[in-house]
Amino acid sequence: KGRDEERSYTLSQDEKLIRSIARIENLKKENILITAGADAAIHHIAEVFLDDRKTAVIPTPSFSRFEFHAKVVGSKIIFIGHQTFPYSFDLDKITKVAKVNQAEVILLANPNNPTGELIDKKRLERFIIENKERLIVIDEVLVEDRKDSLGEFVSLYKNLVVIKSFSKLFGVPGLRVGYVLANPQLVRLFSKTVSPYEISSLSLFSVKRILSDRKYIGKVKRELKKARNLLKKHLSLPLTNTSASLGLISGSGKTSLFDYLSKHGILTLDGKSFRGLENTNSVRIIINNVSDIKKLIRVIKKYNK
Repeated sequence: KGRDEERSYTLSQDEKLIRSIARIENLKKENILITAGADAAIHHIAEVFLDDRKTAVIPTPSFSRFEFHAKVVGSKIIFIGHQTFPYSFDLDKITKVAKVNQAEVILLANPNNPTGELIDKKRLERFIIENKERLIVIDEVLVEDRKDSLGEFVSLYKNLVVIKSFSKLFGVPGLRVGYVLANPQLVRLFSKTVSPYEISSLSLFSVKRILSDRKYIGKVKRELKKARNLLKKHLSLPLTNTSASLGLISGSGKTSLFDYLSKHGILTLDGKSFRGLENTNSVRIIINNVSDIKKLIRVIKKYNK
């Protein structure tokens, strides 16, 4: 039975892809677990570390799937609201609340979704040390540059788990391939909840092809940075300090920004769909190419008149 279990686990973990990730992250293979996107990674972490006797801390506004998976396993959740635009996270406040409530897990997205704001790496390392008695889960799906990643720290801090994905940056969300970075002991724990058939062979093949095409990766990153810089320079409404492929725009007046953009053929996500932003006039936008951003800038100028 032991050999069968080991063989099944191997089916879901593509050795070539793991070697590629290990080179990119400068980590050992034992630090890596492939999952069906970041969503599945969060699910596996919740299965292992949360239940109806455990508490998770989630700052808001943030990625809604944190809340979903914590609720699925029956965990108690403490939300820490950040009420004022641009909704920057107060790490000292998060630490204090987590300690007072003896929380087992803290769930953070960095860069955050929906704001795209990136927390300083050194500050986050201090945050991990300050919370050494609890698991710190950092969703880095939106990280573009490895220098901003905490991946290198998983060998130093046993309470750190980093989640990554290929979907956002490379524009292939349908592939549903992500991975977890953690110390080997945690990886072994998480692996027990991973189905051998969790990821399709087509998805694995496609991701390996993308990773081998450095020209394509470079082109995608350059276009994203160009579009984001254009948006920051010319947008006539408040925009969060985004370092990612998305951001949050605050509307003005009584006219719904979400409705206005929809009428003009621009698809966004209403800010009201995020916990903590229910009473705001805001939208989360995706930043992917210069052409779409130019259209967004033009339409918002008319909105402001």
